[in-house]
Amino acid sequence: MDVVDQMRTFVRIVDAGSLSAAARAGRLSLAAVSRQLSALEEDLGTSLVVRTTRRLQVTPGGRRWYEHCVRMLRELEQARADVRDSGDVRGTVVISAPVTLGTYRVVPRLHALVREHPGLDLEIRLEDRFVDLVGDNVDIAVRAGIAPPDSSSVIAHPLETSRRVVVGSPEYLARAGTPVHPSELAGHDAIVQPLARWRFGRRPDTGRGRRRAARATGSPEASGEAFPGVTGPRPDSPSMEVVEVAPRVRVRSTTPDVARDLAVAGLGIAMLPEWLVPRTLRRVLPEWQTTPVTQTWALHRIELRGAPRIRAVIAALTGELR
Repeated sequence: MDVVDQMRTFVRIVDAGSLSAAARAGRLSLAAVSRQLSALEEDLGTSLVVRTTRRLQVTPGGRRWYEHCVRMLRELEQARADVRDSGDVRGTVVISAPVTLGTYRVVPRLHALVREHPGLDLEIRLEDRFVDLVGDNVDIAVRAGIAPPDSSSVIAHPLETSRRVVVGSPEYLARAGTPVHPSELAGHDAIVQPLARWRFGRRPDTGRGRRRAARATGSPEASGEAFPGVTGPRPDSPSMEVVEVAPRVRVRSTTPDVARDLAVAGLGIAMLPEWLVPRTLRRVLPEWQTTPVTQTWALHRIELRGAPRIRAVIAALTGELR
């Protein structure tokens, strides 16, 4: 019996939860599936499953073998797809991204890619955790706010640079007042993510004088609605006035889209990625820049750099996100 067939059968057994269901899925007899499992266990020298009258339980060794089988079968299929036609984009790409970033900044950039390449299948995992590219069977991991690994085995593609901005609803600002200096945030209700201290920087020549000039010229900066880019001195440079403040926490959330919705509801001031801010929220402290700047990366293993399916996904992300 071919070892690849044994691996496929074992994956079906674990996924289906029983030998009979695996037999139906593989269009095999129950006796054939049982023989394959017994031969595999004898070859490996360990028990992979424990069979009882009611259920099938995978042993720790069986779980490890299952994970190896899933990864190896997927890589085998991808290898076949890559060499079948070196210019054809086909096969499966597993993409991991944080929930909010993936929903708003990654998934929309993949629509045209899927339409253009009918032979390309995507598995998109939105998860707010660190992933192991090898151990978690991930082809491309999109991550923001952390430096890429210092490893020659991983390639990091820069996708996007953005800032966070401080915003509040018109209702909340009318009720609590609009802060004109970061230190005033300590007296405001705040909706925060795990980062409980907010850091700001401002050029010495900015402030009320610049705001008055903006009003005189009709600049949108005067209304607090402009969202400046990331050009200019860094907020942590020596030429910047730097302020760090711990706002009064009203609600703490691990995801920025929850913080956005709570801010829209008028429950307090929030610091959000600039690309997540709806028109219903007003920016406050527009002359102050937040720090640090957030860099977004797409990471993949170096051995995948020549795969057409990987190049196609990276091209879609870098072409749309920059």
